[in-house]
Amino acid sequence: MSKTIAALLSFALLAPLACTNGPDDGPPQTLDDIAIPEDFAFETKRPVALTVRASADVVQQGAAVEIARDDGRVLFKGPIVADRDLELKVAVPTKDRRVRVKIMNRETTRSAEIDIEGGEGAAEFE
Repeated sequence: MSKTIAALLSFALLAPLACTNGPDDGPPQTLDDIAIPEDFAFETKRPVALTVRASADVVQQGAAVEIARDDGRVLFKGPIVADRDLELKVAVPTKDRRVRVKIMNRETTRSAEIDIEGGEGAAEFE
């Protein structure tokens, strides 16, 4: 038997096995057939403009600001200067209604929550 005929015979025997898709589950579902849980939320994000201001008493000899989501995920961490607005734009999941802000200096940590439902928010530390 020639190599060509042997190759064709082995292909003819193996081809039906290669084309099987597994058990027949019927036709694919449509979106109308899929049940979505009531608490499901798409993880989309939106830009939020934040302003944080701290007095000289709060900053003292240097301080850092940290902005985090309710679940603790940090969105920003960096220095803050006394009596000057720190303006940031951060991407926040649309389901979040607020962010947490901490001002940390050598001696103390101060915290606040910022309502961001309107797409912007501010906090001032005196």
